[in-house]
Amino acid sequence: MSVVQAATALSAAYAVFVVGRLLAKREPGDRLIAINAGPLAMPISGFWPPKGWLGNSWAHFLRAAFDRFGQTVIPCIFPLTAERYIYVGDAAACKMIMNDRHAFIKDVKAYAVISFFGENIVGTEGDTWVRHRSIARKSFGERNNALLWTETVRTLEDWFAPWDAEIGAQGGKITANLTESMRDITLFIIASAGFGLQFSRTTLGEKREGYALPFGKALFTAIETMFHRVLAPRWLYSLPIESLRKSDEAYSELQRYIKQMIAEARASGAAPGADAESSEAADLFRRLVDANDEEQGARLTDDELLSNIYVFFLAGHETSAHTLTFAFALLALHPEVQDKLYEEAKRLWPEDSGEQWSTSKLPDYNRLEYALAVFRETLRLFPAEVAMQRVSVNDTTLPSQIRNAAGQWQPARLPVKAGTVCVLDIHAVHMSPLDWGEDAERFRPERFIDSPGYEWPRDAWIPFTGGPHVCLGQRFATVESVCILARMARKYRISPTPEIAKLPKDEQWRRLTKWTVGITSTPGRVDLSFEKR
Repeated sequence: MSVVQAATALSAAYAVFVVGRLLAKREPGDRLIAINAGPLAMPISGFWPPKGWLGNSWAHFLRAAFDRFGQTVIPCIFPLTAERYIYVGDAAACKMIMNDRHAFIKDVKAYAVISFFGENIVGTEGDTWVRHRSIARKSFGERNNALLWTETVRTLEDWFAPWDAEIGAQGGKITANLTESMRDITLFIIASAGFGLQFSRTTLGEKREGYALPFGKALFTAIETMFHRVLAPRWLYSLPIESLRKSDEAYSELQRYIKQMIAEARASGAAPGADAESSEAADLFRRLVDANDEEQGARLTDDELLSNIYVFFLAGHETSAHTLTFAFALLALHPEVQDKLYEEAKRLWPEDSGEQWSTSKLPDYNRLEYALAVFRETLRLFPAEVAMQRVSVNDTTLPSQIRNAAGQWQPARLPVKAGTVCVLDIHAVHMSPLDWGEDAERFRPERFIDSPGYEWPRDAWIPFTGGPHVCLGQRFATVESVCILARMARKYRISPTPEIAKLPKDEQWRRLTKWTVGITSTPGRVDLSFEKR
């Protein structure tokens, strides 16, 4: 028998084995064959997905499957291992899964990509997760949010000055790379309010003595090369591969920076037993170190502390930067929404200068209802995490809806076996007409403002997840983003660049809101025009 014949025979035998196992384990109602629903998820449903799935097409593809099959929860089976999966695009089912952390546990394998420094609050479950969360939650409070608002105002004032000078020099309008601008602005803010570090445009590129990279460069490179760190074996780093060398250098320097920050925080920390809310330092980092050092039970190791600090940086910086980039792109595409946001901000700050403007404090947040609605609507359309996983511990059932022959949706229950991987499709829930109406794909912030006879569907908005695992930084991200949205809309009129503005509306939308699935939903480069109001 030739090599080709042998290979063909082995392939055929394996195919028969796989098909036989699938047929043996397949159950009535199985619709979808899944290929790895982890960070590099890729679904296949009866037909191969279109070209371009490496961008965001897989998310749209899976969302379309719920409509195609006429059900909000889709059972499926992984062909190579015969593992059972269900894709959940149902708000009630997601709520049930998120609320019961004992019946549906976190699939920690899916979070290896952010756990290479050690265990952290995101990548753990059970008693270990409880230990991490009990310490991490002490970092957050209104004292920190007040500092966050003040530092956001200060950072924006520092950012506005060169923009205003450039606008004056260029005849009233400039073009700015919003993706890059939001990346830097949110880094300055999380560095200051989160970690007590003061950065500006002029100091971002400076590095500490004895370090190979500036802090910002180390952080950005570490985030950009995160998958290198997880997928590439350590021996590969010994080869002359430039991308791996840069990744290794970035992670090494970032680790050194954070360890030095921990040592400095301990050297100047609050006295043991001091109340966290009354402690002189309000930044997240100092509060985390203090809370851990004061812990009477099982405190975090230094590696665990480092890993949690890295997660704080990642969540507090990249998520906000990307969400704000999407938000300003949407405001540029919808001037009528932008004008409403401007009017709200103008009522709060009649002048874009002076003491009222420069001394704005956290209570102003409560007067920015429309800015909050813009933020929430942006996250509905572009959630930072498009899907997440849980694993069922016991046999159970989930609520779902099925479309009947008449096209009407009816409630149903779907049986779920123990060990089934439940993929909560946040993107699909956020775009479901069942919860958000037939205009679910439209950008309409008003849907997030309650009125007599209407309350927006809280259970169908889950960008920060929900239940016991709800994101600790939800209010931090919201306060920061609302402040940035309101103050920038008050100061500038934002529009597409002339090159984009001449295109049809649907093409403008496609160009300015294109995104890919990475650690978070990641926008492409967004260039916008700014002119002073």
